[in-house]
Amino acid sequence: MDTQEIRIYTNHPEEVAPGIEVSTCTSEFPYDAVTESFENNLSSSMTVEVEHVGEDYSEYVLGNACNGGCYGYDYWKIINVVEE
Repeated sequence: MDTQEIRIYTNHPEEVAPGIEVSTCTSEFPYDAVTESFENNLSSSMTVEVEHVGEDYSEYVLGNACNGGCYGYDYWKIINVVEE
C-alpha cells in the first residue's frame, strides 16, 4: 500500500476518520473534501495519511484547472488522521 500525507479542508471534521473516502480538487476555490463541494468559510483543516483510490480528470483543462471550471479530482481513502 502506497500512502502519503495530504492536508484537507472541511466543515465536517467529525466525519473524518480512518476508512472514509475524501476528495481533493485542482481548483483554487475553497473545496470541502468530505462533502466534495465548493464552500466558503471552511471551518477545519487537518493532515491525513491517505491511499489514492481514484481520480476524475475527464473535464480537466490545464489552462482552466485552477479557477476556470475545468477541474480535476483525486479520491483518497483515509488511513490515519495525523494532525487536527
